[in-house]
Amino acid sequence: MDTNFQTSFIPKKSLAEERVPVAASGGNIVSFIATLIFLAVLASAGGLYFYRTNIKKTIASQRVQLDAARNQFEPTLIAELKRLDRRMTNANTIIDNHIVISPIFDALEMNTLKSIQFTKFSYLTPASTKMPVAVQMQGKARDYASIALESDQLATNKNIRNPIFSELALDEQTGMVSFNLTFTVDPELVRFTNHLSTFGPGAAASEETQPVEVTQ
Repeated sequence: MDTNFQTSFIPKKSLAEERVPVAASGGNIVSFIATLIFLAVLASAGGLYFYRTNIKKTIASQRVQLDAARNQFEPTLIAELKRLDRRMTNANTIIDNHIVISPIFDALEMNTLKSIQFTKFSYLTPASTKMPVAVQMQGKARDYASIALESDQLATNKNIRNPIFSELALDEQTGMVSFNLTFTVDPELVRFTNHLSTFGPGAAASEETQPVEVTQ
């Protein structure tokens, strides 16, 4: 029995292709990006360090220039100018808060009848120049009618506010009527700064805050 052998030197290919492992390139990209980020961070840190160093040098240089410019002025002159400025500030404060009483006397002179005689005058200095000045007075009148007329006359003066006559008493021996008078004065009337043109240098007399008694 003949047996046929078929011999072939060409290897037969496997039905299933052999898979060649391919190295993944994704890991290399991530490493490259991380390296770039690291280098960028190092470069930023180095730039920030040199920037801060440069800023410190600039500030130090400007401070030296400022000290040099300050030393060019005389310290004694600067101290004297500061003292002068404080004195001027205090003087302005005193002037702004100062009041004069003479305008009240002028207003009373213009609005006092011949039948009225004032014997006492006092006032209270307000806490602020924006507040009215309170005036208290005593006097004598020829009769009751004179007091009524004087009340009407004082009411016509815009600087004298709320004139009130009180404690009227008839003196049987002289026939005259004694009275008390109270009123307030517009603060603008007694404000010193409103009368600077009236008071020349050295002419402004000191205004006493104590009650003033006027005798006639």
